[in-house]
Amino acid sequence: MERLPIARASWAERTSSALSEDRLNLCASRLAALSGVGIYGKSAAQSLSDAYKASYYSVTGERAPALPELRKLVRGQLPHEFPLVSGREESLLQRLLIFEGKTRLFAREETLPALSLVKRLWCAVTLDSEGAFWLKLYKPLIPLILSAASSDGFAEMRRKVFALEATVHSLLYLHGVLYAQPTVTGFMNNVLKDRTPRTRDYVTRCLMAQFDYVYDRQGNMLLVHDGLAEPDRVIPDLTEPLFQDQSFTMQMILGGMNEMLSEEAPAIEALTQVLKGVLQPEYTAAAVANDLKLLAKQGAPLEALSDLIRDKLLTAMPIRLENALRRLVMDTVRWEGAQSARLN
Repeated sequence: MERLPIARASWAERTSSALSEDRLNLCASRLAALSGVGIYGKSAAQSLSDAYKASYYSVTGERAPALPELRKLVRGQLPHEFPLVSGREESLLQRLLIFEGKTRLFAREETLPALSLVKRLWCAVTLDSEGAFWLKLYKPLIPLILSAASSDGFAEMRRKVFALEATVHSLLYLHGVLYAQPTVTGFMNNVLKDRTPRTRDYVTRCLMAQFDYVYDRQGNMLLVHDGLAEPDRVIPDLTEPLFQDQSFTMQMILGGMNEMLSEEAPAIEALTQVLKGVLQPEYTAAAVANDLKLLAKQGAPLEALSDLIRDKLLTAMPIRLENALRRLVMDTVRWEGAQSARLN
């Protein structure tokens, strides 16, 4: 989802947990604004303009076409677009099909793929009296999705999309940020062997649905690790890595997928062990260690990490925890643009 430029004064506001909360709140707000908006149903003609403005189709800046033409456009693209949806969208679509086209969103994290499906103009969302979101898949599109899912090559395409998402996830852990278009072009040229503009749109939408993104001053899209609070600190040093960056070893790529590089693992594992039993009940050692690790990757100093952890402890800061934090700061591989002796 697109990141909004928010000034973050303290390191506590830059944790992965805080960023996740901001992301989910923003997504829920955007979904609520689109309640009842869509291209099918009794109010479709009245809500056409709002549905189009919120959709992926509006990036061209053109005015919304007439309702029949827009429906025809969506139906015509769906068989080609559906094999390239994100993994999170596919899971939600599977549930929609099981429950005959309508489902409640049970987890806040489901608002992210739900918003993307609404932006594809495949679904509409409503907000009930209890504040719960309900997602509805347009009935005229259900046969098209079922047909596409049973077509030759669908399973292989899903495997390729999964590999793309895993590779981007890894590269984001290694870089912090990643230019989107070289990644899209590399996937189209090297994997899909398809250079058509519509395919470019479908792959770009897949990444927009799966990852955070921002735009630089030239209007280029950059994918952002969900734990990186200030992409601007990293962007100036980024040098458009290729889809398959030859400077990374397979060990580094695998470490990126697991968000644990071999040189980082001992310090993070030691910190996690020390945190067990000293945190207040509402915190878990793994989640707190992950927050601290991602802050360290952004250049957070030892003093900031110590201040952050004190508010979460049951007792005074143990000496062994101070030592574990010091080791974390020394051994964590920083993202580009952060002050550190270790840089990717």
